[in-house]
Amino acid sequence: MHTADSPHPDAIPRIPQTLHEFSLNDPLLHPLPEAEQAIRDLGRDPVQGALLHGTRIFRRSPPHLLGIRAEPPGETLTGREQQLLAGLHAIQQARGCRYTLLGLGMHPVLSETNGIANSQCLHIRAGYRTEEEGQELFRKILALLPYLVAVSAASPFVDGRLEPAADNRLLRIPEVMRPATGPAGGAEEGAAPDPASLVHRPAPGCLEIRALDEQECIHSDLAVVAFLSALLRHPDPGIDRDTGDIAGLLGTAIQYGTSRLQPELERLMEGARGTATRDERRFLPVMARRIEQGSLAEALRDRSLNGEPLADLLSDLAFCLKTNLPYGMVD
Repeated sequence: MHTADSPHPDAIPRIPQTLHEFSLNDPLLHPLPEAEQAIRDLGRDPVQGALLHGTRIFRRSPPHLLGIRAEPPGETLTGREQQLLAGLHAIQQARGCRYTLLGLGMHPVLSETNGIANSQCLHIRAGYRTEEEGQELFRKILALLPYLVAVSAASPFVDGRLEPAADNRLLRIPEVMRPATGPAGGAEEGAAPDPASLVHRPAPGCLEIRALDEQECIHSDLAVVAFLSALLRHPDPGIDRDTGDIAGLLGTAIQYGTSRLQPELERLMEGARGTATRDERRFLPVMARRIEQGSLAEALRDRSLNGEPLADLLSDLAFCLKTNLPYGMVD
């Protein structure tokens, strides 16, 4: 008999692959367009990227962004976490610790706010073996998408100001935006994208999700992966798959984060706990906290509305990334 801790190898898909994007900044958290130079400082070719400690580090667009991925990806999330942390440490030590790294779906103080020029996200690739399996995987991911956006919302600041939406990045990416005929869930700019536009097929046998705001540390990123992976394994997570409802729920998630979807998220967490492996359960407390207390965007909004300077908030987030301690779980 197979349990969640010792599943049959064919019963559970390989852990989704991940690509993580972070901005390079000076100590005051102003973005530095030096991704190519940072890779040269690591003694590597910026075209090929730097392969260090099992992590590939490469330049992204715009030039203040670096991408990192485990290569080859660890067989467990815990193993992958150690690979990625080694890569991050190498970047942080480059040029006498010149660079301060930051996550979030948009750089909070970058003046160029529209489109891909100020967008970074957590890319997740899930594999499949047959077209039928791929179609079912697509339907399942699409149904889960609003809830994943809700727990990972982390872009409440645009151009140094607090904006109405929890996830402003998805309202500003031109390749997924519909023409705006009115506000999405009360947001002042843009319209919520078509959910299907956020799930791509970059190559045969895999689907890629590009909808998720970057979180504040590697552990939080992998907590999203653990949550997703466990739910993809669940035979019926108990959510509506009607495409019209998915679009409406996505608009709600973009605008409010978790606050308007908490009952559904709690049911999903219960399902994820039932199908998660022992390794995945190590990461699920981060998602449980997001569901109970709100997304990162909601937490930052509350602090900002209470009068705390943006610089203090960003300093805390840079500390989270440096120490790999999820926000709100720092002792």
